[in-house]
Amino acid sequence: MKVNKQFYKDFNFYFYFLFIVLWIKPVLEAENIFEMIFCSAFLIGAIIAVLWVMFRVPESDRGFNQAFYKNGDFYIYTIVTIFWIIAIPKASNIYEEVICIACTAIGIFAALRIMFKKQ
Repeated sequence: MKVNKQFYKDFNFYFYFLFIVLWIKPVLEAENIFEMIFCSAFLIGAIIAVLWVMFRVPESDRGFNQAFYKNGDFYIYTIVTIFWIIAIPKASNIYEEVICIACTAIGIFAALRIMFKKQ
């Protein structure tokens, strides 16, 4: 398997890497085993996603992707965005709220980006 030498130009790489950074702290501060498993699942998923971006063949064509529903990234972005939307009212301070809103916006734009990418 070859490394995609252009992975650093892929938006998905930075988006997934952001989730690795954001899920490390909740894993370390988990109060019970359920929280630990939940947070670890997202952390491991983000690590796998980063590696997947690094080892896949880049797509270059642009336009409306009529088969966007076949792209696994679309569902990942949609699910993660829903979790960030749910987290907005639970934010304990303004910094957490800004992070939640920013990640929600990133997720929405990423899902839209997949919808308008040719394969």
